[in-house]
Amino acid sequence: MKTALIVFKDESSSKTEEIKKITDCFLSFGINVETIVSLSFNDDLLFFRQFNELKNIVDNLIILNNKEITFNLDESICRALDTELVENELASDIIDSYGSYEGSSVKELAFMPMDATVIPNNYGFEQGYLVEDNDFSLIVIPETDNYIKMFEEYVAPYYNKKYGIEKQRNILKFFCIDKKRIDRVIQNAKLINKNISLEYSYLNGDVTLTVVYQKEQSESAYKLLNQLKIELQDLLYAEVDYSLEQTVFDLLKEKNKKISVAESFTSGRVSSSIISISGASEFFYEGIVAYSNESKIDRLGVKEQTLKEKGAVSTETAYEMAVGLLLKGESDIVVSTTGIAGPNSDGDKPVGLGYIAVGTMQGVHVYKNLFNGDRKTITETAKNTALFLVIQNLKKL
Repeated sequence: MKTALIVFKDESSSKTEEIKKITDCFLSFGINVETIVSLSFNDDLLFFRQFNELKNIVDNLIILNNKEITFNLDESICRALDTELVENELASDIIDSYGSYEGSSVKELAFMPMDATVIPNNYGFEQGYLVEDNDFSLIVIPETDNYIKMFEEYVAPYYNKKYGIEKQRNILKFFCIDKKRIDRVIQNAKLINKNISLEYSYLNGDVTLTVVYQKEQSESAYKLLNQLKIELQDLLYAEVDYSLEQTVFDLLKEKNKKISVAESFTSGRVSSSIISISGASEFFYEGIVAYSNESKIDRLGVKEQTLKEKGAVSTETAYEMAVGLLLKGESDIVVSTTGIAGPNSDGDKPVGLGYIAVGTMQGVHVYKNLFNGDRKTITETAKNTALFLVIQNLKKL
């Protein structure tokens, strides 16, 4: 089978990491994407031409429908397929179940090519769809935060049934700033287990490792998974496809603990990631973005002398920020972050230097890190590191 992927992007941006994430996901289900086409948001004529070319040479075409597209993608697809754009009743029912939607009407979101099969989005308004034309299949998926889940739950089973792909799949989640260590372990595992697919994605320290195998390889795959868990046990945080923040939430819920967060250079990212999980309000007490020295003193009780002698980016400041949260007596575990995200350094302290403190009433531990990359990469990696450290400490409670 020949499969192609069309993605849309801003002409000035690169989606290399995102495209790799998509193709790795497809590959983990036995679907190899041979052709990838990146198009701009506003060139409907080029899209129409590319669509018609691909339709004649591939068996499967997958399109990620980005909300930034300036033309009506569904109308262009209908024109290429010589069919009508109609309101899909099932899509309307699914969208209606979410209530009102600002910025676009339900009617617009529910319109699809005639005879399209809805690919449900259980995480939002925008639905996907499947169109079959003899041996050719078209799949359109909204490029939302959860489109990978849509692929896993609906698209992959469709391909598995269509092509008789019978594969098992296991996922391990790790956190590791040292990408070389992960690379080394994966490469060694691949050499020993040549018949088992072993793929992984790495983004700001967060690692998703996917092991794909045939049913008859189950015993070998089980041994491989155990081997990986032993070799990387200090980095393992989940044995299912859960995010760092989901794992933090699950542990807080399991242990019935409350958390508070104080952030400087991560600017609220740690807090926002935790409270993005439904139900987090029961276990999240507060998040403070203490960006200035004055805020650190007034809101968290950091000593002025500490800031003068050691600086805002120091072990001592991270420690006192965490202690300030603990002294309120409202939380079982706290985390604080302070560092230099760049682009400018702070005297003799380099860009990327960061201190993360995690503590309970039994004690506070400060972790020193030197993060690499641009400002966004540094802050995202620091946020992920803070979440991982919280996971490690929660498991000990």
